Amino acid sequence: MARIAVIDSGHYLDFALILASKGHDVYYAVDWFRAFPRVEDYATGMGYEKAYPSFHKVIDPGIALSNAEYVVFTDVGLGHLASFLKSKGVRVWGASIPAQLLETDRFFMDSLMRRVRVGRPESQYARGFQELRRVVADMLAKYPRVAVKMNVFRGNMETQLVSDLRELDVIFSQSNLEPIQDRLSFLVEGETDGVEWGVDTYFDGEGFVRPYAISPEAGGERTCFVRLV
Repeated sequence: MARIAVIDSGHYLDFALILASKGHDVYYAVDWFRAFPRVEDYATGMGYEKAYPSFHKVIDPGIALSNAEYVVFTDVGLGHLASFLKSKGVRVWGASIPAQLLETDRFFMDSLMRRVRVGRPESQYARGFQELRRVVADMLAKYPRVAVKMNVFRGNMETQLVSDLRELDVIFSQSNLEPIQDRLSFLVEGETDGVEWGVDTYFDGEGFVRPYAISPEAGGERTCFVRLV
């Protein structure tokens, strides 16, 4: 059995427990650090050692890394660390820099998809909230609703569908981002008809590993139905 470090955002505990249930030694660390840490940021994974004797909840990712033959990054956000470890010969599974950019840098994702001719709605970029208001007003002259996506960060404001500037102002005021509004960047897309298809896969360096997760999303309804194929 293998010794595996699982470096998590707190969303994929089940992944680590499945590995432990198969007898692997799993060292599970959550990226919890902040200036004033809270127990709830760290707590994911606490108390499972009795049910899963080979599962070890550790407080520092360094402890997990120092005990592991393999390293698993379950989420995006630590792509530079994943790429660094790979460059040192560590066996790593998870998103490195290019994959992370596709997920977090909306400008990069939009430009790359256009370059490889993946169909995309009309889009515009905006730097700062005042430019965002101008871009949204321009797009609303052509579309009944537009999608506003903040670049890189999602916790303050996820993708929002807006139909007028007052709606945008209310959404932004609730995000508590006014003090740094001029430093933020946004992607604005025109709403289109049809169904949005999501495809989640794993890439092993040569090809995409089956099964694939295919998930049509009901536009604007925040509802996904996922099927493994």
